[in-house]
Amino acid sequence: MLISLLIQVFYFNKQEIVSPTVYDQVNSTCASGYAFATAAAVESLMYKIFNNLIPLSAQQLVDCSKETDNNGCSGGNSLNTLHYLMNRGAMKNSEYPYVGKTGDCKYTAAKKIFEVENCVKVDQDLVMLKSQIFNQPVIVGFDTSDSKFSQFGGGLYEPPSKCGDKINHYMLAVGWGEVTQGTFINKKTYYYYIIVKNSLGMKWGENGFGKIVMQIDKGATNGCGLLKDMYFPYG
Repeated sequence: MLISLLIQVFYFNKQEIVSPTVYDQVNSTCASGYAFATAAAVESLMYKIFNNLIPLSAQQLVDCSKETDNNGCSGGNSLNTLHYLMNRGAMKNSEYPYVGKTGDCKYTAAKKIFEVENCVKVDQDLVMLKSQIFNQPVIVGFDTSDSKFSQFGGGLYEPPSKCGDKINHYMLAVGWGEVTQGTFINKKTYYYYIIVKNSLGMKWGENGFGKIVMQIDKGATNGCGLLKDMYFPYG
């Protein structure tokens, strides 16, 4: 009989700092994960400051962060997106709703509700990432070349050895945990994972959130580049 034992877990969504609303970019051809992850990170920052969770516009970031070298629905990165928000500020999702395609920038300065002061790159280290998550959620890059990733339906996602680190997607790291599995008390496997909020719909993972395995026993997985490109905003 397979035995699973949860050792410990830290999960920001239980503390209301992360919106449970999960968006779905799957039904469009828009590579907008960078926009959703960055918007979610700033939402969490705003909650820490104002104790109010306000949905921000990902579409604004798709349309307008081209001025900081993003490419709309053809993709972008979190650093460019954060730089845009430092320059212009964020609008509410209700003022600039998501349509899933690149359009003309409709940013209105009078309607911005928050401006990011700066951002910090997290060192490429699992311990450093866990430490920062304890303070606030972190934007993480990911290589989605594994065809099973988009169909992940829950449990533990173990990055395959063939997975690379060419970042083409972004998510929000909101927690971490450790679990042990085994058939006998003296034959156990320890799994260390990062909990992420994705933008691939509610059917991905567990209601849009997933556990990415970063270490099995004492051996690190390649993590599909998860530790390569990590940032958090502050203001």
